[in-house]
Amino acid sequence: MNGLGPEDDAAGPPALLFTGLSRGDPALRLLSIFWLMALAGFVAAGIGVIQGAEWAVPVTAAAAALSMVLCIMWYRDAPAGIAANALVILALVIPPVSDRVFP
Repeated sequence: MNGLGPEDDAAGPPALLFTGLSRGDPALRLLSIFWLMALAGFVAAGIGVIQGAEWAVPVTAAAAALSMVLCIMWYRDAPAGIAANALVILALVIPPVSDRVFP
């Protein structure tokens, strides 16, 4: 129990692609590393934005793209992530917004 309900309610295998995976499958564990990579990318990008670093924009774009792919694969469990990633990608693409956010 995780305090939120039965363990069966936790996110499982992706809803799109790799649907034959079960919990504990090594391939599913490997895919979880990509979630950690996206998280690390967003943390690094946030630090870069605070510091005004030039590398913050490409790191943000890469993290958002990776996160978007993963959220689409787990679209049943991560619909809010799709919206959040879309907003980040739009902020990178629209010049007036990106100029204010990324110096």
